Amino acid sequence: MEIDKFEKNKQYAEWLAGLKHKVQQHQIKAVIKVNTAMLEFYWELGSDIVEKQNTFKWGDS
Repeated sequence: MEIDKFEKNKQYAEWLAGLKHKVQQHQIKAVIKVNTAMLEFYWELGSDIVEKQNTFKWGDS
């Protein structure tokens, strides 16, 4: 009976470790996607600013 209890605790610990790993992997994927989206936004924003500077002669005076 005592062995069953130990085995159940071991299985639970292994399941929990696997779950923790999955959560961490998905967090990393989410961070990468957010960083990519922000870099695209900043690149677009920079292009827009340069376009406005050229079109409206911002910074010429």
